[in-house]
Amino acid sequence: MRALSPSILLRQAWVGLQSSIGRSVALYAIAFSFAGLTPLVLLPVLTQALSPAEFGQATSWIVLVAMIANTCGLTVHGLVSVRFFKDAFVGFQRIVAAAISVILLVHLLAGLVISTGLVPLSAFTGLTRTYSLGAAAVGVALSINLIGLAFMQASQRPGIYLLLRMLQSAIEILGCLALLQLIVAGPDVRIWSYVAAIAASALCALAFLVKKRVLATAPDKKAFESVARFGIPLVPHVFAGQMLTNLDRIMVSYLLGIEKLGIFMVASQLGMALSLVIEPLNRTLAPWLFKKLTDGSEDDKRLIVKVTYGLFVGLLALSMIAAALFVSVFDLLFSDEFSDAKQIIVPVAVGMAFQGMYYGVVNYIFYAEKTGKLSFVTCGVVAAAVVWSALLIMQFGILGAGLSFMITNIVLFVAVWVLSNAVMPMPWFSAWRTDA
Repeated sequence: MRALSPSILLRQAWVGLQSSIGRSVALYAIAFSFAGLTPLVLLPVLTQALSPAEFGQATSWIVLVAMIANTCGLTVHGLVSVRFFKDAFVGFQRIVAAAISVILLVHLLAGLVISTGLVPLSAFTGLTRTYSLGAAAVGVALSINLIGLAFMQASQRPGIYLLLRMLQSAIEILGCLALLQLIVAGPDVRIWSYVAAIAASALCALAFLVKKRVLATAPDKKAFESVARFGIPLVPHVFAGQMLTNLDRIMVSYLLGIEKLGIFMVASQLGMALSLVIEPLNRTLAPWLFKKLTDGSEDDKRLIVKVTYGLFVGLLALSMIAAALFVSVFDLLFSDEFSDAKQIIVPVAVGMAFQGMYYGVVNYIFYAEKTGKLSFVTCGVVAAAVVWSALLIMQFGILGAGLSFMITNIVLFVAVWVLSNAVMPMPWFSAWRTDA
C-alpha cells in the first residue's frame, strides 16, 4: 500500500478542519492563545523589572479599563451576536450603529462622573484621577473592539478574528519590551503598550465593519430602543459581574494595599491562563447554541445538554492540571518578592473553571433576552460576596482573596444555572434517557 506524502496528509488534515465547528474552535483557540498568552509572556519580564507596588498599579489600571468598558458597553456586543441571526441585514446595520452611538455617550457620561470626583476610585484602585479618566477613554476603544469581534464571530470569520487578536498581542508585547529598553521601568510601560494595542485593534475593527457595510445605515428609533431594552437591564448585572470578577482585587487593594495587589495579580494572571480554553469554546459554542435553540427540536436540546456537561467535566479536569503545572514552575519564574502568590494558585484555578462553566449556562438567558432577571441574581450574589470577601481577606490575607474568588464563582454558576433553566427549560436530568 502506497504511503501518503506529508503534503497530502497536511492537505487532508486541513480539509477535515474545514468542518465548521472544528475549524472555528481551532482558530478561536489560536486567537485566544495570543490574547491569553500576552499577559503571561509579559508576566516574568514585568515582575523582574517592576516592584510589586508598580506591577499592582499597572494591572489595577488595566482592570479598571475592563470594568469601565464592560459596564458602560452595556454588553451590546452580545446583542450584536444575537441580532445577526434574528434580523435582516438592514435591521442588523441599524442595531450596530445604535450600539456604537450609545456606548460613546455612556463612556462620555462615565468620564464626566470620574472628573467630578464623586466616585472615590483612588481609594479602591490606588490610581490618580488622571489615570482613571484615561481608563474611561481607552474603555471606548475596547467596547468598539468587542463589537467588531462579535460581528466577526457571528458571521463565522474566525480567520479575521485571529488576525486582529494577533495584531493586538504583537503590539502589546513588542511595545512593552521596547519601552522597557527606551525609558525607565515603571507602570507606564505596561499601560502605554496596552493603550497602543487596544487603539490599533479598535481602528481595524471599525475598518472591517465599514468594509462589510455594517455601518452603512443610520440607526433609527427602534434600534435605539432595542439597544436600551437589552443593555439597560443588564447594567446592574454587568456591574455586579465586574464586581464579582474583580471584587477580591479591589478588596486586596483597599484592605492590604497596592503592593499586595501586585502579588495577588500574579496568581490571578496565571489562573487566567485557563481563559485560553474557556474563551474560544464560548465564542465558538455560543453561535452554535443560538442556532440549535432556534431550531428548537428535542434532539437538539439533548445534544446541547450533553455538550454542556462535557464542558463542565473538561474544565474542572483542566483546572487541576493547570494548577499543578503552575505550582511546579512558580519558583523558576518569579522572585521571592512574589512568593506569597503561590499559595492561591489552586483556588484561583478552580474559580476560573467555574467561571467557564458559568459561560456554559448564561447564554440561554441571553438568548431568551431575560436580562433583567439575570441582573437580579447577579446583584444578590455580589452583595453576599462583598461580605465573605472582606471576612476572608481580613482573616487569611492573600489566601482569603483566593478562597473568596473560588467561592464566588461556584455560587454564581449554581445560581445562574437555576435561572437559565427557569427561562429556557432544558433536559438537564433526562438528556440520556431514550424516552426523553
